[in-house]
Amino acid sequence: MNRLQAWYGAARDPAVRRSFVRDHLPGGDILVSGAGLHTPGLLADLEARPDIRVRALVDRLAATRREVYGLPVVTPDEAAAEKFDYVLLSHTSFEPEMTRQLVAAGVAPARIKPIYSSDAYQGLVAARPPRPVPDRSFDAIVVTTHSNTIVGDAELAGPFPPDRTLVCYMGRVETATGIPGYAWLDLQESIDDLVDVIRRVRPRVVYVRLGLLSKNYIPMYLKARVPDVRVIVEFYDVSASWRDQDALDLFGLDDTSLRMMRLCELATFESTDLVISKRGGPEWDRIVGSLSSPYELFFPQVRMAGEQQQRPATELRRLAFAGVLLPLHVLASMTQVGFVFLDVLDQLGATGRYEIDLFNSLHVPLAQEEYASYEAKYATGAVRYHPRLSYPDLMSRLGGYDFGWMCEVDPPAQIDRRVSVCNRFTGYLSAGLPPILDDSWSFVSQLVREYRAGITVSKVNPQTVDAALQAHDPNELRAGLGRLRTHMLAANDKVIERIARVADEPARPWLAPAA
Repeated sequence: MNRLQAWYGAARDPAVRRSFVRDHLPGGDILVSGAGLHTPGLLADLEARPDIRVRALVDRLAATRREVYGLPVVTPDEAAAEKFDYVLLSHTSFEPEMTRQLVAAGVAPARIKPIYSSDAYQGLVAARPPRPVPDRSFDAIVVTTHSNTIVGDAELAGPFPPDRTLVCYMGRVETATGIPGYAWLDLQESIDDLVDVIRRVRPRVVYVRLGLLSKNYIPMYLKARVPDVRVIVEFYDVSASWRDQDALDLFGLDDTSLRMMRLCELATFESTDLVISKRGGPEWDRIVGSLSSPYELFFPQVRMAGEQQQRPATELRRLAFAGVLLPLHVLASMTQVGFVFLDVLDQLGATGRYEIDLFNSLHVPLAQEEYASYEAKYATGAVRYHPRLSYPDLMSRLGGYDFGWMCEVDPPAQIDRRVSVCNRFTGYLSAGLPPILDDSWSFVSQLVREYRAGITVSKVNPQTVDAALQAHDPNELRAGLGRLRTHMLAANDKVIERIARVADEPARPWLAPAA
């Protein structure tokens, strides 16, 4: 608990960071560890210190991109051989991981300077006045960490009406947002501020939306610090269902962090009042059935589809991929985490029988530099690339395709793939778009076959996929897709009813108003 507080207790306040850089950093030649979205703001802060000269950025993926933000990029091993006075860490969540990686590469711990976990920064934060909260009472607090959600805002408004609920945002400041219609606070990732707000507001229940794997410690921390609060948890990802290497490549969690996160998740599954995730099927049910907290599967982001237009049956098939595409330079460095399907789509497009569109949910304006290579690669041809669209715009466009892509070449053998209902699948389903998926999606494949709602393939190559797509009429599969959607919506309604029952339980003694 003390480690979590030391790492994640202080607010990640850009104004305090500027003061820290101005008043507490020594001059000299430095390296900055981290080449992500946090770094441009930090580099701007450092411009006010002409005695500090940034020589290079350090990034574990440096081998695939050698210049970012106008600076050379080196790996941790290469950094250890550089001449520098110290390394300044540039990330709001991964200072411990960066430190361990640099030390393992040979950088002396005394030459590594964190920002947010440093005594000087935390002293500046502690000197601020208490964070103000709205001057009215709330029955519930909803904690959000990212745009990734399972239970949608509209469904959540039933058990947690806007006029009685306070939203506390615990995600990155670059993407800070509330829920429309709700009072909200940006807590700047401070777990201490969250505990303080809960103690001051005294809600009957706290609903924690965990959209980032690196935030999965939050429910356990709340139960330890405010043990009598009623907590409902929504897990978007669960580290226990991912392989160790995948957790590092995709989420940045090293062995030490992964062990800690899995212990936090186990405590959450043993101590909270209700756990919700998008995982189900016999394998997952055996796992959660052995744990103490009640569990519910919620099918994420399922919507009733509008009136479906029957497309004329033609040999030309329209395929859509809508989901996460990592930068091409990142994919080049990771061979075991999936996403190895672009070559198959390229070859299908070359046959002249397909029009293929890729919609990348990660390509937001702030990440334009990361994804420019996709736009160059797919500037012409049968495969077209698109940055992130708004969800309503994406859904309206998906209805015009024949199949939604969920296939992987040699998919990784991981629990999550076997038990998870990913948002991509339910997005296709809500748009009335039959999926084509490989059978490593065990639970989803079972549903697709049971309702005859799409195509499953056991081997993914251009020949087998082409044959499967040409052998099925998407119009015939849409009837089964509708039946599956009806089943999912009915199951979700029951989960919302259960959330409401937990939220409506009488206040526990510590929360009861004074006599």
